[in-house]
Amino acid sequence: MSDLFNLLSAMSSMGSQPVSERTVARDSVDGFGISTVLSPDMGYETALGLTNGNWNPVERYGTRADATVGHARWLARVRGGERQFTMLGYGDLCDEETFTLS
Repeated sequence: MSDLFNLLSAMSSMGSQPVSERTVARDSVDGFGISTVLSPDMGYETALGLTNGNWNPVERYGTRADATVGHARWLARVRGGERQFTMLGYGDLCDEETFTLS
């Protein structure tokens, strides 16, 4: 239950920092999004966007510098044709799950 409380608390504070300041990098490859941001609940993370509009977090980082490097690595993987990944879990709310960009 504490994970749900943390998520809801973080979501309520999202407006305190402009999106432009939270965004590390954002790219698109073959219609798939690669977005790295400072999320209010989990820190810096990269998520991959599917064509159905869902976003799946794939890596989290401790610093903005690590997030910048990580974003470039995910961009290269998607540009290289990789399409199967593992979505990160979120505490006791959801487990890691394999997904395919489609």
